[in-house]
Order: sequence, then C-alpha cells, then structure tokens
Amino acid sequence: MQIDRQAVAKAASSGNVFIIIGWILVALSALLLIMLGVSAETDALLGGVCCTVPCGFVPGILLIILGNKRKRMAALFEVYLGFLQRDPTSSLDNLAGAANAPVLQVQANIQYMIKLKFFPDAFISNDRRLTFRSESNMYQPTPEGQPMSAATQQSPKSVYCPGCGASIVVMPGGVTMCEYCQKPVSYQ
Repeated sequence: MQIDRQAVAKAASSGNVFIIIGWILVALSALLLIMLGVSAETDALLGGVCCTVPCGFVPGILLIILGNKRKRMAALFEVYLGFLQRDPTSSLDNLAGAANAPVLQVQANIQYMIKLKFFPDAFISNDRRLTFRSESNMYQPTPEGQPMSAATQQSPKSVYCPGCGASIVVMPGGVTMCEYCQKPVSYQ
C-alpha cells in the first residue's frame, strides 16, 4: 500500500492557509460594509453590498469550508490508514463499520483523499475496495540477453476510458487510472 505523508501534510497546511485567507476576506468585507454604512449615502451602501457580498463574503466562506474539509481529511486519513493496515481486504464496507460512518460517506472521503494524492496509484474498485496498482503490473523491460515474455513483447497502447471516453496510454498487463473520471483502464 502506497501512501504519501507529504501530500497529507500539504493538505493540512494548505487547509490552514485557506481558513486564514477566508477569514481575512470575510473581515475585510465586513469592515467595508461598516464603513459604507457609516456614510449616509444609500446608493454607496447598496453598491457596496452588491460588490462586497460576491467578491468578499462568498469567496471567504468558501475558502473556510474548503480549508476545514482539507484539515478533516488529513485527520481522517490517519484513522482510515490504521484500519486499512489491519484489514487485508481493504473493504470500504468494513472501514465504514469500523469508523461508524455511512459507506457512501467513507467512499466519498477516500475518493477525495485519492484526489489529494494521499494514496498515489489507488482507486476504488467496483466491489468497493481500495485497490492499488501493483508494481508487478507495470511495464518493465527485460535485461538484455533475457527472453521476453508475451506480455513484455507487447508495446504500450492507447485505450479509451469506459467511463468518459478519454484516450489513456496503458502498459501491457497494467491498469491505469483515468485522470479525468478516476476509473481504472486496463490493457486489452
């Protein structure tokens, strides 16, 4: 099982940065509205509200929400990782039971962790298991003088993703994750 602790640390620290920037935007927007409210002009206040809400409050609140989500995923990663290391099946159903959470929520969390690169080269299989591309499935040329197997005599080829139709280069005997829809694409 491959994990990337640097990606987890990066997500937690970027979450903190997003939260700080979000609060700064909200505070500046509130300050601007207060300053406009002190001026007795109704047009200035209306114009300030129309500008401040979409340009300050909304992005600030969205950054706060995104920052909290990243920090929560970094914390959940440790919980999920502890269970996944004890459960050789890597079943999301078992993980949801252990975490006392709905399976769909655990699946969404794991998918977001994959997107943040916490689990590089991982995907969720159709039977709801966290699956990692094995190192043995990747194309590796044989040393000179060694006979080549049928799988290594084949060259990489472009395969259309069954999920979105994107063209993906896949190595012989390997599986590659579609970078657009995150579905596994196998060599055919």
